[in-house]
This record gives sequence, C-alpha cells and structure tokens, in this order.
Amino acid sequence: MNRKYEKLSHQLDKLPFIDELRIKFATTSDEFLQAMKLIHQAYEKKGLVNDDKECYFSPYILLPKNKIIIIKKNQKVIGTISVIEDSPLGIPMDKVHPEDINNLRNKKINFVEISAFAIAPKYHHYGLSLLLYRAAFIYINQYTNADCAVIAVHPRVSKLYNNLFQFEVFGNEKEYESLNDAKSIPLLAKSSNSVKFIKNNKILSRDIEKSNILSEYTDSLNIYNSEGKDIDNIFIWNDKCILNYFNKCNIKLNQLPLKQKELLDWLYPVLRSHL
Repeated sequence: MNRKYEKLSHQLDKLPFIDELRIKFATTSDEFLQAMKLIHQAYEKKGLVNDDKECYFSPYILLPKNKIIIIKKNQKVIGTISVIEDSPLGIPMDKVHPEDINNLRNKKINFVEISAFAIAPKYHHYGLSLLLYRAAFIYINQYTNADCAVIAVHPRVSKLYNNLFQFEVFGNEKEYESLNDAKSIPLLAKSSNSVKFIKNNKILSRDIEKSNILSEYTDSLNIYNSEGKDIDNIFIWNDKCILNYFNKCNIKLNQLPLKQKELLDWLYPVLRSHL
C-alpha cells in the first residue's frame, strides 16, 4: 500500500472530532461564501493566485446543476469540493486541457469535473480529503449521468490519486495559466470503478452515518434542509448572495467572456445592476 495512502487512512481512522462533522451540499449564502473564501485562501497559500479578491471566483459553480460539497465543524466550513457538469460554458479544465476534454466529448463520453478542492490549514492532517472525495464519487455515481470524473492535478500527486481513487492519466502535462502557470496533468476515473474501490476499502467504507456524513442514500443527503425538495431540483442562489459574491470577488458582469456574461445574466438578472 502507498505510504501516503497509509498515512491518510491512519489520520481518518484516528479522527478525534468525527461526531462534530457534517458533510452536505452548500445550500445557504453563508455556506457558499465560506467555501469560496476557503478555496481562495488555499490557492493563495499555494501561490496559485495573487490578487485582491476575498473569494475564489468561478462562473461554473454558479450554474444550477453543479454541486458544492462541504464539511462543516459546528457552523464553520472546514473543507470543500465541487462537482461540475459539462454545460454551454464547458468545464474549468477546458482552459488548460481543451484537446483532452474535447476528445471525451467527441467520443460521446459523459463526464463531470471534480474541482475547487480545499481544506482549512488547521485540519490538514485528519484525512478529510478522503471524506470529500468519497462524497463526490458517491454523488456522481448515484445522481448524475456521468460515466467518469476528470480532474487536473500537479503531476507529482497523480500516482497518489491513482492509489486512492483509481484515476488514470489521459492527456499531456500543461501549465495552468490562470493559476500562475502551475503544472497540470489531466486524470480520469470511471465513477463506478472508483465507488467499488471505495466500498472495498476498510477505511473509506466504514459506517460513519451516525455522524451525519454524506452517504449513498438519498434520505441521508441533507440536500436542502427542506421538505418537498430533492436532489434533482434546480437550485438558484438568491440575489443578495450573488451580489455579495461578485463584490467579494471584485468582479463585474461585463468583465466576463461573452458566453459567461450572457448565461449568468439570464440566470441572475440582478447582475444587470452590477455591470
């Protein structure tokens, strides 16, 4: 077994505050903004961004079908990861690996991108990344039409992602221009294979549902904290949340590429006052 994997598994097995955790989808303005702030802080610490934004900006995350999965300890978001479906805007990886992503489209392969991953520094050594990826793969396999998940990572960790979740390299190494030219390599995993691998793993498949952890069962997903809504409902962020987000990102609608501008203007008309 990979040493890095053994370390992560041991950390998760010894997690001292498991009963204080909740894994769910971000469904409130506070959860959303906390998650975006956490991502920006993580990217800033890694030297991937150096700007005056308070939150990480992604037009993809604002689209209705895309999900932001978070780990909360009490009321604080301490970890996050996103599942981004293909759309007229494409996916974030189109910016750096367009040929590889278009090859999947040409082959009629349904895919999603796992993106925007971050853990608060104070909780880096508890194996929470395993819980977030576990939740992402369960959601992808159970509730999307995706055959596979793609992700862009630094080449030095590609082997770790293979050991953990069965990711395989499917393209060439490039530089991620929007992330200060960080090295990037595209990985792909068949979601059903990854879920089987997770279920067969003693650490990742153990019963922690008592802690309100995201599971493969719909009634445990805590999607919207509201009766009468389910996982397939279209979720639109409210006007106050969207305006607050654009302000914290120091972004104006007319600064965005035309396709992004037109789609977000249609989804969130309030942004017309934010030109």
